[in-house]
Amino acid sequence: MTDIATHKIGGSADDEAALFKRRRRNKILGLTLPGTVWLLIFFAVPMFFVLRASFNSFVDAQVIDDFTFANYGRVF
Repeated sequence: MTDIATHKIGGSADDEAALFKRRRRNKILGLTLPGTVWLLIFFAVPMFFVLRASFNSFVDAQVIDDFTFANYGRVF
């Protein structure tokens, strides 16, 4: 009697549970991926460039591309 209740045509209950989990994970990924990509492109990447530029030196209104903490030393 339990075999009939647990096994349906087309697959077992474990297969259906795995399919449900996979579909749910894909749905969540599909909903969050566009927002994550948007934030990376228009927020995280520009913030990285600004942070990197803050470590450059500035002499006579020219940017010298080196790595220094002098700007942060002046602020603090």
